[in-house]
Amino acid sequence: MTLRDGAEGVERNAVRAVELFEMDIKERKQSKSMVCLGNMMRDGADGVARDTDRAIQLYEMAVEKDNNAEAVAQLAALQRDRSDGSTRPRFRVIFSFLLFACFFMQKLRNFMILHEERTLDNDGDGLQGP
Repeated sequence: MTLRDGAEGVERNAVRAVELFEMDIKERKQSKSMVCLGNMMRDGADGVARDTDRAIQLYEMAVEKDNNAEAVAQLAALQRDRSDGSTRPRFRVIFSFLLFACFFMQKLRNFMILHEERTLDNDGDGLQGP
């Protein structure tokens, strides 16, 4: 990401950052790279043209990969702010949000089960000891 933003001792090079994100997506299928590249495509950068459709595609890939919450938020924001006159079915954004909500509820359920198992003793009264 330092190529995208620049940092001490690293020259800003958005075109090279895009290449590296694309490589990471292709080889390792990292949702964080999908979101970062989606952000670059959404906003455009030095030498990188703005491409909202590609940004949406990348965000959707990140949601499908591992329910990336930032991708869901970016999809919702793009749907809300879409100003190029085109329309995109809202069901994808709603579906992505519901998918994330289901994922979150499953994680919460697993946490509660684990917590319950740790707090109950063998006789089920929740007290430690005989």
